[in-house]
Amino acid sequence: MQINVVGFPYACDLEGECLDIIRMWIESGISVRVLPTSPIPAPLVTKLTELGCGFLFHLIGKIDGKILEASGLRRGIVVGLYDQAFFKIASRLRMMGCKLVWAGGPAICSAEKSFYQDWGVCEKYVVKSYFHRTFLLEGLSEFGCNIDRVVRIKPPYFADQADFNIVPHVPADIMRIGKLGCAMDDRYYPSNSWKILSQSSVPVRAIASEWSDELETSMHRPKWVDTLPTYRPHQFFSLVHCLVQVAKRKENWLRFALDAMAYGAPVIAQNDGSWKEMIRHGENGFLCNSPEEISELIEMLATDENLRIEMAIRARESLYGGLIDTRASADKWCAIFEDLI
Repeated sequence: MQINVVGFPYACDLEGECLDIIRMWIESGISVRVLPTSPIPAPLVTKLTELGCGFLFHLIGKIDGKILEASGLRRGIVVGLYDQAFFKIASRLRMMGCKLVWAGGPAICSAEKSFYQDWGVCEKYVVKSYFHRTFLLEGLSEFGCNIDRVVRIKPPYFADQADFNIVPHVPADIMRIGKLGCAMDDRYYPSNSWKILSQSSVPVRAIASEWSDELETSMHRPKWVDTLPTYRPHQFFSLVHCLVQVAKRKENWLRFALDAMAYGAPVIAQNDGSWKEMIRHGENGFLCNSPEEISELIEMLATDENLRIEMAIRARESLYGGLIDTRASADKWCAIFEDLI
């Protein structure tokens, strides 16, 4: 069985998630080819070929029908993984008789809507959470999509490169708080972020990742906030004592939360979106309903080192104790592909 992936996201934690999905497919005996729609970094090409991906046909710039024909996609299964460039050529793929599977985010972009209006919905949709499924079905209802086309599959997570090493913290010493975001807009760095992180009575320092020059000019960043331009899990989690997520948007099954559990940083998150599906409050992390609760939990983890270590250990155990089931995820993907052949 051969699967073709069109597009590939290079931003933040999505690259790692897609690599794990492709690795899972290949380990399940599926042949995979990636067809990038934009220039692909050399290190990523190396990672893909090391996984066993086939030839990388570049669909960059003007999409020529002859290139698509030469790539051998006709009547094949094509998967879009989180890269909305997939919908720039989806109409050509449909004309070639391809079966389309879209694994993207909950939001529906304009190019996606235009495709649905002209060609109808994709054969299958893969979502990461029940929150994602509900949100997506609401957006697709006007195009006639029903729940039978939407399959919930939790992404795999291979933690064999994750070094579980809880960064030690001495009560009364500075508590280093991790905050992950996105360089695109302020949905991940709302204006009250720094106030919330600094309200507790313990001394804190924040480590903010995915911090761009645009954010530097558009937001006031306190001197006690250090920034990293890119997200590299090993580097990030070697610096922080816990991860605190504050955002304007409802989050959807975030990979860097799994990274936090794998590397040993307890998670404090908002009690909404798919956080409620990932975290069991007080068992493998914390869910908060107000800024005051976030502050109280930061203070609690900063002053009770035994609790922080215990929470990190339980979070790591939960990662493979049901939160992630790679075998079950692989079986569900294979069932989709076999159904489309």
